[in-house]
Amino acid sequence: MPLTRRVPSIFIAVLVLAALAPRAQAQLTLTEPGFIGAQLAGDFSKQIELSVGPDSCLYYGSFDGLTRFCPSNNSTSICDTTLSFPVGLAFSTSGAFGNFLYSADNSLGEIRRAAGCTASTTFATLANAGALAFPPSGSAYGSFLYACVAFSGPIYRVSPTGVLTSWNALATAYLKFGPGGVWGNGMYATQYGSATGSGISKVSSTGVVSPLTSGLLVPEGFDWGFDGDMFATDMSAGILYRVKSTGVRTVFATLTGAADVAYRPSDGGLYVVSNQGGLYRIRKGSTTGVDAGALADAPPVVAPNPTNGACALRFVQRAAGISRVSVFDAQGRLVRRLPEAWRLAGANVAAWDGRDDQGAVVRAGAYFMRLTAGGQSRTTRVTIAR
Repeated sequence: MPLTRRVPSIFIAVLVLAALAPRAQAQLTLTEPGFIGAQLAGDFSKQIELSVGPDSCLYYGSFDGLTRFCPSNNSTSICDTTLSFPVGLAFSTSGAFGNFLYSADNSLGEIRRAAGCTASTTFATLANAGALAFPPSGSAYGSFLYACVAFSGPIYRVSPTGVLTSWNALATAYLKFGPGGVWGNGMYATQYGSATGSGISKVSSTGVVSPLTSGLLVPEGFDWGFDGDMFATDMSAGILYRVKSTGVRTVFATLTGAADVAYRPSDGGLYVVSNQGGLYRIRKGSTTGVDAGALADAPPVVAPNPTNGACALRFVQRAAGISRVSVFDAQGRLVRRLPEAWRLAGANVAAWDGRDDQGAVVRAGAYFMRLTAGGQSRTTRVTIAR
């Protein structure tokens, strides 16, 4: 039988705000020096959950389903379009839970299971499902999958056969096990409605809750990254915090709708998603270095030019990042905005079919293709000859 629970008003408000939020991209602003941020993709819909899989690719949940993004080759795959609002992800690579990807879909009220980035099947039912997490092998937390009812609790233990047992009444939406070291390998979870406000707490294997940091508005996700510190998002405040093991926190970056964060050791990148769309990567680096997507000194070239219709703008980026191309007529009016794209460093091409934003063939005459990347713009003239 499905486990049901009344959805708290705060969670309803969060879902409504996420659904109604503008599609415009949020802006990532780093407040701590010595780091470089880059927007890796355009509108990835309303992203909520973000995890690094055993294949080192990023898996994220949105209203579009479950998607895998592999930064190593800039490839994106839709894993499961049947998921309508996946808000929890956990990977098992051995043991009684097998080699599977487990996902919690809040809208469907189910915990699903899939053999990697493929279609999933129902593993268990849990209304208003939230985060999922596996404890370290052999820990005092036992051989269970831990799952929560989002924002209201409780936390459940899930057996390898999909049987749920209520374990802790903590009102949480996100949980994860520590990386070891000064943090230990115990459970950490967001907490709502405590006497000191919302925050992040430690939960021992016996269920004892100890606050780590408090005074947050809507803590949403966290992971451990640079210097072994925790990085945690506050979705309502639009802040990404750096949190020490003592609980002391500082503002690391701001991002409207900051929803979740995941550290990818293979490239030393801290990845962040916003519920207003967009995937961002933060790396250590000089703030005076090349901006993400910066253009090479060589001017872009249009070929063929003149053209009787279609043409291509060829250009070189010194660093990977978002670039966009817009076409203007001789009077400076916008004719066509080509889709923005995340492109690798090196030679790149943006094709224009000679049509405007309404799909109509443009008239003969002079046009200007404006390339923008890494805070720089270059404009090249092209002649349409009919």
